[in-house]
Amino acid sequence: DCLLSRGLGDVYKRQVLSYRFSDPSLDTIRNAIITSRPALGTPQWLPQVQEDLPQAFMPLAMDLSMVALPTGPGPEQVAAYVRSLAASLIERDLLRRKAELLSELQRTDIETDPMRHRELSEELVAVEQRKREIRLSAQ
Repeated sequence: DCLLSRGLGDVYKRQVLSYRFSDPSLDTIRNAIITSRPALGTPQWLPQVQEDLPQAFMPLAMDLSMVALPTGPGPEQVAAYVRSLAASLIERDLLRRKAELLSELQRTDIETDPMRHRELSEELVAVEQRKREIRLSAQ
């Protein structure tokens, strides 16, 4: 069955599926995974993903679905691997968000827009807190 159905709660699944890949091919496959989410964890899931994908992406999807996992075969090992992979994707997204916030914070004048400056600072603190939570949960 699908790696997303192993070792991840619904919150993490949503966060992983909301990650935007910079590679358009991977992002297209992610979109097919999202549209087939109701079948996630069932034998119909992979055929549903394949049906939703444009034909040009089928070879890459097949390669990705057949790749050997760099972990042991036990369910605990697979779950730990999935959590680690999910944490990595979420951390990268948080890093992107932090960079956006810092950039906006630098352009925001504390004298003329103290409320926005404070909001951005609070969002930065929340991003850092979320990053710490992700790192702890991945262990």
